[in-house]
Amino acid sequence: MGHPPRREPSGHAPQAPLSADGSSGPGDDRTPGVVLTARVLLRIQGGLGMLTIVLAVATLVVLVAIWASVIGGNGEASGLVGVIAGVGMVTLSIVVAASALALGTVALGVTIPTFILAARLGSRRNGVRVGALVLEGLVGVTCVLAGVPNVAGDHTVGIVGGAVCLLLSAMSWTTFGLLLNPQAARFFRA
Repeated sequence: MGHPPRREPSGHAPQAPLSADGSSGPGDDRTPGVVLTARVLLRIQGGLGMLTIVLAVATLVVLVAIWASVIGGNGEASGLVGVIAGVGMVTLSIVVAASALALGTVALGVTIPTFILAARLGSRRNGVRVGALVLEGLVGVTCVLAGVPNVAGDHTVGIVGGAVCLLLSAMSWTTFGLLLNPQAARFFRA
């Protein structure tokens, strides 16, 4: 009968057993999975916001290029048809430019706080959690209100845009729910 093999010390402190909520006690500094998931979703939303800003700027660039070709073109329409076409082009350009600017501004106004909150989510400050909850609630409600009428419409562009809005709304409400989770609440209270 031999003795059990002798264990050499590993140099690491012994690990405390995990409790039922997944933490090893009051001094546990690990970020719960729900908070990590919320952070990832916030970063994805920020990336989608950046994509929206890029598309808005690209729309403005294309609009400027179209205007440059129209103004510099030699084939001019004459008479009443030319005037109507010119007024229509100006009106359409104003609407498209205003829409692109508004969309880009809103996306920028949401994207910057989203990235900031995602970066600060691990700080254990409840104010960051509350800020993320408020932002996600506003984005979720806005996207539902914007997405449902578009999906209910009969235009392909509206349906696709509405589906994207509803997807963003689902991500926002998921993040909202994750941050309301009891594990997240304990993490931010500690």
